[in-house]
Amino acid sequence: MLTALDESFLHQAPTTFAAAATTDHRFYDRCWFAAYDPAGGTSLTMGMGLYKNMNVADGFCCVVRGARQHNTRVSRILRPELDRAGVGPLRYDVLEPLQSVRVVLAPGEHGLSCELVLRSTIAPFVEDRTTTEVNGRVATDVRRYSQTGVVEGWIEVGEERIAVKNWFGARDHSWGVRGGVGGFEPYNGPNVLSDRGFLVTWLLFSADGMAGYAQRNEDADGRLLFLDGCIRFDSERQRPDLRVVAVDQEIRFPQGSRNYEHAELLVTTEDGAEWELECRPLVAPVAMKGTGYDAGFADGKGLGVYRGRELVEHDVYDLSAPSTVRAVPGGAVVPSMHREQPVSIVRGTETTTGHFSVLPFGELPRYGLTTVPHDERERLRGDSGKA
Repeated sequence: MLTALDESFLHQAPTTFAAAATTDHRFYDRCWFAAYDPAGGTSLTMGMGLYKNMNVADGFCCVVRGARQHNTRVSRILRPELDRAGVGPLRYDVLEPLQSVRVVLAPGEHGLSCELVLRSTIAPFVEDRTTTEVNGRVATDVRRYSQTGVVEGWIEVGEERIAVKNWFGARDHSWGVRGGVGGFEPYNGPNVLSDRGFLVTWLLFSADGMAGYAQRNEDADGRLLFLDGCIRFDSERQRPDLRVVAVDQEIRFPQGSRNYEHAELLVTTEDGAEWELECRPLVAPVAMKGTGYDAGFADGKGLGVYRGRELVEHDVYDLSAPSTVRAVPGGAVVPSMHREQPVSIVRGTETTTGHFSVLPFGELPRYGLTTVPHDERERLRGDSGKA
């Protein structure tokens, strides 16, 4: 099958753009977009993914307003519109490559709509390639770039229209092979790392004329598994990038919760400078089950699953309890292990806005996390959810 993309001179495998270079069903190509009000109270999170080997495109748009999370999830058959970055009412437009993008969600029964543009004067961070194996099988092989910027536009939640001006913006684009895609995760025996526990932290923030990124993965004993990061300045500063060489972190979790309430980071760059960053939750963390992660969607099968020619579904969560997500109406508990946290970041006398994901898996005695919920233990063994 040919598409307009095949007119380019960008092929990297002896196939057309309609096919992936791997037959792994978990191959994906996905974007993520976030807009946070620096004053707190409101956040928007959007994502869209194409899964060539599952013949599926899906996406989501979620707005947290106070203690309510409003979710819209969409899915469609991928072919023949392989080169369309849109699913139902959701659209993602690249206005200027690596500088500005637009997200549009058209109104409908789902009760949400928006038109937002993110612009940036700072080049994206190209993250180190992430590759892991489980008993000889490739479990993860991913490349990602991420970027901060300023978002303007509008959001509508029901009858309420929210003006967006000078909000913090973040986005990423990743592709490759990862777990939690296509309805199931291959299982080939015990995974020593996940059976014990591990922690992933991912920071993205910006301030006047600069931006920062840092990722740190550690095992249950606090040993470093992966480190990547950079401090980058805009062109007017005429300063070179500073590579992150160390991240020390103290993260406090409330009793019985895996959603952190406070974090302090000491980020050291290659010039010896130390960046002391205090992260404070800005708005309730997004329950990612509403986006399709954590075996989301109404069918409980998660991302990248074929659901027919087109699907639009929506629901609302109550986030008023720090550790428990509940459906609205009815109040049924919604298991959602993966939460994403907008933050205020304090550095000295300056306060800025950012995104700090803290993803704890399994037992982490250093942080007081010694009880693993049953549904998380099942996910760690490869049965469901996001890797």
